[in-house]
Amino acid sequence: MGKKKTDQKSSFWKTLPGLITAIATLITAIGGLAYVLFEMGIIKNSSSATATPSLVAVSNTIAPINSSQPPLSTTTSISIRSPVASPTLPVARIYNFSACLLPCNGSNNQTSFPLKTSNIYMTWQYENILYHAHVVRTWKIMDYNKDWVSYDCFWPGPSSGIIKKSFYDEGGLASGTWEMTITVNDVVLLRQQLFIQGDWINHDSYGNQNSC
Repeated sequence: MGKKKTDQKSSFWKTLPGLITAIATLITAIGGLAYVLFEMGIIKNSSSATATPSLVAVSNTIAPINSSQPPLSTTTSISIRSPVASPTLPVARIYNFSACLLPCNGSNNQTSFPLKTSNIYMTWQYENILYHAHVVRTWKIMDYNKDWVSYDCFWPGPSSGIIKKSFYDEGGLASGTWEMTITVNDVVLLRQQLFIQGDWINHDSYGNQNSC
């Protein structure tokens, strides 16, 4: 009777190291599976900020079958690198457009001009237009449905500032609605219309100009 209980106790202690080994192997397998799922994108990092690589360590202690030997300790390290956020470029824009019969001073802006106006002063502000960006400024006579002049250039800088231009024709600008459009890298940043009174007809046009 006593011998049987002793045998059962001995059998239990011989089985215990095997159970510990199996558990340790399972933990290592779970860690490896988690790493594979993360690399495949199935497990995603919830933080959108830039993060440095983190190190996950799984420590396993494996007991040998022979209980007289000391336990074996192993460490599995998994390096997980979080995605790095891309820098955001500043947004280019054009604003505070004014058109004036005399040089613009902040209080004489207008959108309608007298018959046979020959010169219109303009000013506008811009920012974040990068060096060598493709800039196109086009004047179109809407009543004739044709481009009057187009200025095409690669921006020489600076990236921000104030522009002052004149819009003129010595013979008098044609009556009707005019539209100026400015694009930067094919994106429209400004579209502005002006109206010249009367019935003056002027079909002159100046084509494409290689300047800003």
